[in-house]
Amino acid sequence: MGLYDGIISRFVLNFRQEMDEKHDLEERTFFLSIDDFSRFMVESDKRSINMKEVIEYGGIEIESSRKRTQFTYATKNGFEEIIKQKGDL
Repeated sequence: MGLYDGIISRFVLNFRQEMDEKHDLEERTFFLSIDDFSRFMVESDKRSINMKEVIEYGGIEIESSRKRTQFTYATKNGFEEIIKQKGDL
């Protein structure tokens, strides 16, 4: 449990990857708890985290859509998954 009841501290991480020569992008977005990210930083000698590692360290994929150059995130399903995994906050 964090410092404040009912407060969830997470990073929102967005990964973009070119798919083919037409420059189509695959985009995936994840919630990753600060505790899990801190654990990664302690256990790894790397200074950045990639998508595979986010998944390995418990990242929860959330829906995202881009509107021109800004993103909108469907955080409700991510929070529901967090509550299911961690129980009531």
